[in-house]
Amino acid sequence: MTLRHRSATVFLALLSMLLSLCSPDCARAAGPPLTMASGIVAAVNGATLAVRQGDKPLATYNVSPATKILIDGKVSQLAALMPGYVVNVQNAGDATTAIYARTPDTEAWGVVTVITDTAISIVDRSGDGHSFSISPATAVTLYTKPAKASNIKSGMLTDIKFTLVNPNAAVSVSVVRPDGGVIRGKITAVSSASITLETLPGSTMTLKIDPAAAVLIDMKPAKLSLLTVGEQAEVTAVDGATATAISAMSLPGKGDNARKGR
Repeated sequence: MTLRHRSATVFLALLSMLLSLCSPDCARAAGPPLTMASGIVAAVNGATLAVRQGDKPLATYNVSPATKILIDGKVSQLAALMPGYVVNVQNAGDATTAIYARTPDTEAWGVVTVITDTAISIVDRSGDGHSFSISPATAVTLYTKPAKASNIKSGMLTDIKFTLVNPNAAVSVSVVRPDGGVIRGKITAVSSASITLETLPGSTMTLKIDPAAAVLIDMKPAKLSLLTVGEQAEVTAVDGATATAISAMSLPGKGDNARKGR
């Protein structure tokens, strides 16, 4: 064997060794190319994801336990995907390898007027009413903490998320605190224990009164018993349930002189 033939033999042997060592990576490199598809979730049935892509027929993807699923950048699961979510689906051939989703930006803000186990109605700042169905799958939070629909009361300020695919069904209902914990409205009832405000036409909210709550009428310290139905008031309730301060404006003809005999 010549030196040239011996060198070629050694080279082929080394090449064969290197190929055997990198065979898993080489196999992956030689696998199906990755593709991405974007759209809106239309439905989730078992392990199948249906995605609407414009005017095209629904695209369906089979999701396996190995499929990576992220919703708003957080690891999640297929069951958490809701109709209307925007998704990017990554595929390797016929295998769905990853799903990147984000929740829709569709929402409604307003004050609760009616709440049951299956529906919620609100009125927004324009006075328009909106109703949504709710179910055990609806995510409910009360001041950022997980809650139940039964914890929501008429008069609470809510942020409701819904989808374009099913705009009448609430995906989530979040009860939020008013700005600075201040609730404004007309007094419709008041006692030593509670105060009720009409926050929007036809919508009321009842709050407990802290025994140590500060009371002002026309910006002057006053007794709680001097508050009158019909007066406009600002009530501070940081927790959204208990009044720690009440500031009211007296009705015409019901100022200091009219109150002295009360």
